[in-house]
Amino acid sequence: MASPSLDQILEATISPDKDQRQEAEKYLELHAQNDLPELLVSLATVLADVGRSAVSRAAAGLQLKNYLTSKNPETKRQCVIRWLQIDSGVRDKVKSLALMTLGTEASQPSAAAQCVAYLAAAELPNQQWPEVTTLLVNNITNVQSSVALKQATLDAIGYICEETDARFLGPHTNQILTAIIQGMRKEEPSNRVRLAATKALLNALELTRANFENETERHFIMQVLCEATQCEDTEVCYCVVM
Repeated sequence: MASPSLDQILEATISPDKDQRQEAEKYLELHAQNDLPELLVSLATVLADVGRSAVSRAAAGLQLKNYLTSKNPETKRQCVIRWLQIDSGVRDKVKSLALMTLGTEASQPSAAAQCVAYLAAAELPNQQWPEVTTLLVNNITNVQSSVALKQATLDAIGYICEETDARFLGPHTNQILTAIIQGMRKEEPSNRVRLAATKALLNALELTRANFENETERHFIMQVLCEATQCEDTEVCYCVVM
């Protein structure tokens, strides 16, 4: 009997059948023990492959996140240590695939956006992956970027601000704020993008404290916020005033 494919294993991890889920999770854990780097690349590859089923991609994203972070602080710390011990070439591959996935997922919230954030939260405090903010900002400022790409990118930026200590984001503050304001401005035709940008700003408030203390920058940010309250999308308005 042929061994199950990775797609079949992943789909089984979210099966309503408890036995199937446990068997699939056991398979992945054994794979992780034998060759975690290979598993992470495989999971990121499935997540990035638009030709795979939406179920497989969503499950791959969930499993990848589980190997990158945890709600338990000590387990989360161990995840970061384990990640940083992996060969840089493997880490670069996983990061590249996660970035490639932004804007291609059918499900929300974006698993890729969350993975990008967890990867950044692990690497930025260790003086690694400094170019991530530039790559994300380019997604927002590029006129060729789709609405889905802009939305997922702003989600990623918001998650990064939420997951990473503001002390380690200082050099990236202006770039992050540039992307957020670009997405919030009234000239942005997509309310989905404006909503994602507004949520990202809420997550970035601590990071942008210095910008608010500068009168000129504060005035500009407040102007954009006031304009957002005039958006016809009630969810955007609610997000601004909440």
